[in-house]
Amino acid sequence: MPQENNAVTEFIHVVSGLNSGLVRSGDELMQDYGLTNARWRVMQSIQQNGVQTVARMARSIGLKRQGVQRIVNELEQEGFVRLIDNPDHKRARLVEPTAAGAAALDAVSRHYDNWAGTLESRFSKDRLERLTRDLKAMQEILMNDNLPAQAGEHPADNKAEEALETPSGIRRSGVRLPETPLWP
Repeated sequence: MPQENNAVTEFIHVVSGLNSGLVRSGDELMQDYGLTNARWRVMQSIQQNGVQTVARMARSIGLKRQGVQRIVNELEQEGFVRLIDNPDHKRARLVEPTAAGAAALDAVSRHYDNWAGTLESRFSKDRLERLTRDLKAMQEILMNDNLPAQAGEHPADNKAEEALETPSGIRRSGVRLPETPLWP
């Protein structure tokens, strides 16, 4: 019988709620600029990594190519990006921002800086750094093969506990997490 109120379950519920709140806040922050959280992630990927294919962008963001293609199509229809020929591949066109897309990203970035500054003022720098470090450690654990496949199994050498202290020393599995931040 699964435990209903253990620390991991509570952690998952809190992080899930935090993610929902960040996505909702991001959508509200960007709505006046014609972007959503998902659209911003695509635009941010282009801004950070330069002109690129949809497949490369999907890998960077950590989403499926088809989902990113749908978002790129919407952004193209609304004038935020354009598709250009790719000299290295006949079918995989490159995505680049238009002037309107770059302007929207700049406006969102300025608005976001104010929002983030207000949120940041409610926590000490040390506390935010500690939270970030712990969340990165949990993220690293979830990216690796050291968790039991079946309930009741435990890794013999307790690598999950080790990962909280040294997340970069753990072998990565096939689970991909995004290189591009999930939010501005």
